[in-house]
Amino acid sequence: LSDVLASEASVEQSILQGFEELSYKTRVALGKDDEKSAWDAIFNAWAERVFAYVFERLELTLVNLHVRFEDDISGAAAYAAGVTLERLEIKSATDQWSYSPFVDLTESPYIRK
Repeated sequence: LSDVLASEASVEQSILQGFEELSYKTRVALGKDDEKSAWDAIFNAWAERVFAYVFERLELTLVNLHVRFEDDISGAAAYAAGVTLERLEIKSATDQWSYSPFVDLTESPYIRK
């Protein structure tokens, strides 16, 4: 039993050492002085990839958009103009551009198990 506990502690220590080494290499590569700014840079890069993945497959449809302009400078000759939005449609698609209410997350390249 003590051998198992010792090997688990060794594995845990090597994982922590790996994280510290990754953090140091990241700070050096990014030119960051402290660990927080390095991890912020890593998170920002990850968030950028996720948002790019989502918005790359997002389809936005606007129909009959209402935009109104009112002139309050011309005094007695003031005028107003407007346009009406009849429909707004936002769809998210799969890699094959099929519009399904459910996406099978097990096939996603961004989810690791």
